[in-house]
Amino acid sequence: MSALKSIILSSLLIGASQAKDHSSHNCCINWSKVPGSNYNGWGVNWGLTHIACDHYPGAATWNEQTCNENYNGAIAIGGGDFISKCQDAGQANGYTRDQIGAGYRGTC
Repeated sequence: MSALKSIILSSLLIGASQAKDHSSHNCCINWSKVPGSNYNGWGVNWGLTHIACDHYPGAATWNEQTCNENYNGAIAIGGGDFISKCQDAGQANGYTRDQIGAGYRGTC
């Protein structure tokens, strides 16, 4: 019985620690708001993510899908700052700020 409790507790702790991991960032587009789009809902945009990630030299690394913090014991990229970089990149590429968002770990 105690082994089962230990397994359950370990699973919960691992899940909780992963849920708080905000070290991997990505930009998102709300396709429902893009005129002429045949898609609905949010989707990751790797191009905008790459552009936004380039604003954090030394603090983050682009891995072809997400912008990963180079963790040094402190949070290098705030979520509010990253979404602003995504929106700036989106505007430079023809989107409006309300069409652009951000997420973590390759999700929107």
